[in-house]
Amino acid sequence: MFIPEIPENSLTAEITEIVGLCWKLENDYEFNFAPPVTESKISKWEQNHDICLPEQVMEWLGFTNGCTIGYDRIFPLERFIVGHEQLPNDLVIIGVTHDESLCFSRNSGEIVRYSLRETRRYNDFRDFLNSTLIRSLKKG
Repeated sequence: MFIPEIPENSLTAEITEIVGLCWKLENDYEFNFAPPVTESKISKWEQNHDICLPEQVMEWLGFTNGCTIGYDRIFPLERFIVGHEQLPNDLVIIGVTHDESLCFSRNSGEIVRYSLRETRRYNDFRDFLNSTLIRSLKKG
């Protein structure tokens, strides 16, 4: 399993814990991590879409530009979906968790898991990592 270098940022503890759990469970689930995206590509994407990415999403992209962690996927930057017709206009899809779209609000920067049945909101990307990815990995 390829693991990119763990960056020093506000998500270092969460990324380190996720990596450790992935190594422990590598025979039971699919784990794929892409190399990180460059700051210039992030900046270009933001300019092209007239959207500012939330800081912690940028920090995550500085670790991996797309990943599969068990049943959850965080897309690479170039696959983020802006303006999906079935979602509120301010949501940008950055991944999928089970049957929900993982998004951020381009108005507030809030992280949201959205489905037709339910919307779950998180304080920030760290909160999402802890309450969803890490919690799921710990259950095995």
